[in-house]
Amino acid sequence: MYAACAGLFALEAFAFYNQLQAARPGLSAGQFMSHDKARVFVKNRRDWISAVELTTDVLTRVLKPGEQFLALPYDPLYYYLTGRKAPTRLFNFFEHINIPPEQERKIIRDLQAGSINYILLSSRAWSSETGMGRLGQTHCPLLAEYIEKNFVLAARIGDWQNQPGWAWNHGTMILKRKSEGQTSEVRSRSRLTSNLLTSDF
Repeated sequence: MYAACAGLFALEAFAFYNQLQAARPGLSAGQFMSHDKARVFVKNRRDWISAVELTTDVLTRVLKPGEQFLALPYDPLYYYLTGRKAPTRLFNFFEHINIPPEQERKIIRDLQAGSINYILLSSRAWSSETGMGRLGQTHCPLLAEYIEKNFVLAARIGDWQNQPGWAWNHGTMILKRKSEGQTSEVRSRSRLTSNLLTSDF
């Protein structure tokens, strides 16, 4: 009995090993994510991996212990990699989700109540993919207006030249809440952020 179980286990282990080997062709050291929470090989290009790792690095450095941030339009990966909880129940901010104005107001109240000082926007916020939409233009006008009025560009990472996709041409912006009495230089940067919020690819 034990021998039969051990034999079945060995066959299963061998089959699993073969599946792993079959999945490996074409992967290179450049496709290895070296983050402590994601030590894995992925099929994504190196520029996508670099953007994710650098974005995670910046967020980890600027966030205080336990501090939350908002990631849009759909980037829960960063909550996992930074070990942070989302400040709102909604994770997906694409046009096809049809977020009503009352839910936008609730999200804004959540951001204010949680004293959210950082927002991560990925380049997919302005996608030409069907149903994804352009943040502030096709959907979420109240949330986009709140972001434009209260946050400024702190960092811009990755690919902002090419049409973004699910696993390619990944760019992120990290926005920081404006502090009281900021200089005209920051107001000027705010206009830059505003332009990016209505960006065209």
